[in-house]
Amino acid sequence: MDRTLRLPLLLVLALCSSRVRAQESPAPEPPPAAPADPAPAAPAEPAPATPAAPAADERPRGLLGIAEAESQRAALAMRERIRVMLRNFTSQRETAADRGKGFLDTVVLLGPDAVPLLLEVLREVDRGTLDAAYAGAAARALCGIFERTHAKSILASLAETVRSGGAGVQAGALEGLEQLDHAQVIEIVAPLLEVGDPALRGRAVRVLGRQQSSAPLVGGLLLPLLAQQGAPWTEVVQALHALGEKSALEPVQQFLAKSEDSALLLAGVRYVADLGGRATIPALRALLLRQGANLPETLLKQAIDAAQSIGLRETDAHSGAEELLLEVFKKLRESRRSVSDYAREQLGPFGTDEALKSFEDEINDALAINKRLGQPNTSRYLELAEYRLQFSAWSKAIDALNRAKDEDTRRLRSGDIEELRAVALCGQGKFPAAERILQTVHPDQRQALLQRFKVLEKMAKHKDYKELFASGR
Repeated sequence: MDRTLRLPLLLVLALCSSRVRAQESPAPEPPPAAPADPAPAAPAEPAPATPAAPAADERPRGLLGIAEAESQRAALAMRERIRVMLRNFTSQRETAADRGKGFLDTVVLLGPDAVPLLLEVLREVDRGTLDAAYAGAAARALCGIFERTHAKSILASLAETVRSGGAGVQAGALEGLEQLDHAQVIEIVAPLLEVGDPALRGRAVRVLGRQQSSAPLVGGLLLPLLAQQGAPWTEVVQALHALGEKSALEPVQQFLAKSEDSALLLAGVRYVADLGGRATIPALRALLLRQGANLPETLLKQAIDAAQSIGLRETDAHSGAEELLLEVFKKLRESRRSVSDYAREQLGPFGTDEALKSFEDEINDALAINKRLGQPNTSRYLELAEYRLQFSAWSKAIDALNRAKDEDTRRLRSGDIEELRAVALCGQGKFPAAERILQTVHPDQRQALLQRFKVLEKMAKHKDYKELFASGR
């Protein structure tokens, strides 16, 4: 310190010290006064009250107290922020588009610090102080945080909340757990298979249907439900289908043969389409040819698709599936014409001559009528060629295309004719000739042809021609 400043500073300190000592030392007693006549006694004034010491909880607590107060303020701010996000989500959500999901993402980004507050939201829903819609939002946020952190304690806490909570909390928890595939999910959800609420049981089954990593275990839990009256059979079949579990084939085939529940039948048809085999064909026949049943057309057409899929996938089911489709085509010709026509179309990959001849007879009748009326037959010959392509009748298809070309004197359909010619040439194994035509076709149209005619997959998978079908080329 500068010497010029040190002396004044010392004087100031000394002066302050002397003042403090003067205040602390007792004042000197005055000299005794001369005796005088006593004056009348005056009432003594009460001594000024000494201020009471502050209570212990009112005293400043230093830095620790400040930190605690700040921590409480931050917790309250986070609590309010989470509730605002959940409220915004519940008011704006739309299941199809998942509108409002950004609000949940914001909560998820808060990380583990948000977990206790989200669990408290679930408890408040259970107490009835918050709307039940908050439960699903909170559970989804919890599961989102689990996906980011993989902290098993989050699911353990959620499991405890589900065990002690009511139906609203349980339904909300299932909404969140639906996005996870984890062993802990099974532990949480399995007990809900026994609850009395059908909707809650159905949702529990759907969540279990997403547990791909534990498919055999879940299959063992769900399969017994197919023998329980009142169980959510449709959801169980859908879940087992999603898990790829073939263990339910026998009960599902029984449903197809006997049930009148359209939703269950549709789930069963989709199940056997992917997982069924030769033994499934009789069940599909019982469904498709059921007498007096007014089953939806979409259901029957999907049953036809299932029979075709099984017949083309399983060698030992090929002939049985073809026979079934031909039978449906014939027997439903009068009662369900559109279903009959659909069965005939699906016989194309089997190359069934009888079905193709039926198409050809109908078109030949139309050709004769147009000829008598002097109308061009270009479109009819193209239609005939397309049917023949679907039945792998390549030479007959080319014959029809040549006739279409003769009819198309103004060359209005030349592009369509040549595209179908390329398909027929591919079917005959004449890839270079097919390539020359397809190179003149727009890439998008080549992709469309590939979708319509599976035979083109031979070229699309061939090393010398796959670039021809590459997207955008």
